[in-house]
Amino acid sequence: MFKRLIVSPVMRRRVSWLIASILILPFIFFFHATGRAPARGPGGTAGVIFGKAVDWDTFQDERRGLQRQFESQFAGQSGELGETLQPMFTEAAWDRLILLEEARRTRLEADDEEVAAFIRQLPEFQEEGRFSADRYHRLLQLSGTTPQAFEARIHRHLLVDKLVSSIRNAVTVSDEEVRAAYRAAHEARTASLVLFDPAAAADEVAASLTEEALRAAYEAHPDAVRVPEQLRMEYAGLTREELASSIPLTDEEIRGFYDTHPERFAQDDGTPKPYDEVREDARRELLEQRVRQRLAALAVDLEEDLRVPLRFEEIVAARGLSRHAAGPLQAGVSHAAGGAPDSAILRAVEGLAEGRMSDVIDTGNAVYVARVTQRIPPRVPPFEEVRGQVRDALIRDRARAAARADAEAFRNRALDEPRLRFEEAVLVAGVTPLPVRVTRGQPFDPIGYQEALNEATFAAPLGGLTEPFETPRGFALLRPETHLPADETRFTEEAPTFRQQVETERRNARLAEWLEKIRARAKLRSFVDETPGAEAKD
Repeated sequence: MFKRLIVSPVMRRRVSWLIASILILPFIFFFHATGRAPARGPGGTAGVIFGKAVDWDTFQDERRGLQRQFESQFAGQSGELGETLQPMFTEAAWDRLILLEEARRTRLEADDEEVAAFIRQLPEFQEEGRFSADRYHRLLQLSGTTPQAFEARIHRHLLVDKLVSSIRNAVTVSDEEVRAAYRAAHEARTASLVLFDPAAAADEVAASLTEEALRAAYEAHPDAVRVPEQLRMEYAGLTREELASSIPLTDEEIRGFYDTHPERFAQDDGTPKPYDEVREDARRELLEQRVRQRLAALAVDLEEDLRVPLRFEEIVAARGLSRHAAGPLQAGVSHAAGGAPDSAILRAVEGLAEGRMSDVIDTGNAVYVARVTQRIPPRVPPFEEVRGQVRDALIRDRARAAARADAEAFRNRALDEPRLRFEEAVLVAGVTPLPVRVTRGQPFDPIGYQEALNEATFAAPLGGLTEPFETPRGFALLRPETHLPADETRFTEEAPTFRQQVETERRNARLAEWLEKIRARAKLRSFVDETPGAEAKD
């Protein structure tokens, strides 16, 4: 799904705003406390908003925070998205900077007490459920951040939150609007689905291909078979699992942790559970605490090693790090396959010259340093090497074109020959219609959910025919036959939950619409994509 989103500018704008809107405040400290920041960008100006220049480092800091935050919230999924979301992170970063400038232009304020209150409730700075000033300053020091810089960041985020809330909260929904939305969401139509599958034409297309056609396709589209730049790399560090296995805990230490943290092992009445009953829980919590401390200390040690500077081999030996090699890997792409380095490691090395070392990399589960050992330049393989790839692509493209042509011919025949009954039209086309039930916003077998096709089914007259729509199963047309109104017997019961859904959808839609107007007023001029290696530096 994500790979298809990137094709549509409209969907890219919607998703970039989604990224920006859901990540306004959560986990702010996490991204300031993940070790040394990646290498600085090329400097200069990243772009212009409201006639004001935005320097490169300010933009990259915003973009980097959004990307890391997304990866933290969607752990385990971000790697498989590869480069798909990269342009969206760029757009979302500009959205955030535009929102901040708009908040300032509208004279929104967040005073020192609001900033302090927000910081006090962040769990990272709490001990035993209360804010700890000592922990606050200690963690900021470990992250290389001053209290003034961190509090300024919180102040900016609060301004953006106030601005966004003022727009969203201005949207209200009436009882009648809720009922109308309920009806629309629950009405349905029965229809006949006609599918034209490209696979049906694949054999015929394959039989018609000539060697001349394959060579012509190869020469006309060299980028389709171009092997992009690849790199080989080494990285070394320690994971949580490796550290945990090397930390011995005595029963006295575990008992001491239990005694000093009674609130973590309390029963419903507030009294502590017996030690023997929760010993294993106490051991796990104490071990996790020690691991976090070791990871933070390792990050600081590695930063010092880089400042000296020590060579990669010297750092590995001095710190007892686990050493790994990877490659060749495509530069700038996250690899979801097992054994591939973490996406944070790949981002850290993608802009490095051969032989150069990265800054400290904190993945959240491990701390590393890395270096590029070889860069393999891009190339276009000879025809003989990629003949099979060219052939498969040409079959796929021509079969798809044939299916589209058949779908359009079927619809034109049905419209141009009104005396030809639908049943006769499908017989002439050699296809078998499938009975389906279509509901707004819901998938239906066998093609799943296709928003445009669903909506077209409700827009077409009964007995009419939709345009052909490309779906994962082929080119689909729907002939709506009966309309099934919504069953409103459960409306009263479901109204509160449904109202909340409608309000959220309307508020998000209003927010997206408002943001488009603000972007137009900001007259954004972005130089990021014009800068060689811009994304690689991120």
